[in-house]
Amino acid sequence: MIRRTLLILAALVAAFPALISPALAEDPAKLAGVWKGEGYGCYDAKGALIPSYEQVRISYKDGVLIAVKIDRTPCPGLGEAARRAGVPSGEISWRSKIPGGSFAYDQAYAAESHLASPTGRLLWAPGQVTIKSDDEIVWLTPSAAGKQPIIFRRGGPAPIS
Repeated sequence: MIRRTLLILAALVAAFPALISPALAEDPAKLAGVWKGEGYGCYDAKGALIPSYEQVRISYKDGVLIAVKIDRTPCPGLGEAARRAGVPSGEISWRSKIPGGSFAYDQAYAAESHLASPTGRLLWAPGQVTIKSDDEIVWLTPSAAGKQPIIFRRGGPAPIS
């Protein structure tokens, strides 16, 4: 019985080497740092999209990858109220559980993001995060379906003052 189990296990490892590949066991802690998210925007009075970006500080703690908003570019011509719209600085922008303490590149992970309601209250909305490389993370929410996703790249300019 033991021999048969070992033979089956050996056959599975041979057939699916990616299941135990060290390349798939990436440490999420290495994603820590400041990231710039592009793909955000504001709408002007005519409904035209004005591109904007958001800076976040990503950390990994207790199995969760967390992006805390640092700041966001103001929307030109829309004033301070538009700059403050959405998730306030210092709040979690999005978070994703990374099971087992490791991740695989190009695999989508369930996540959730904070969205501001019309009353200003923060609500959690479902989404997904895909880690494309050590320097690129793609964020997608159901509301962004069919639209360009938010792409976070490591670094970016200094926080907006």
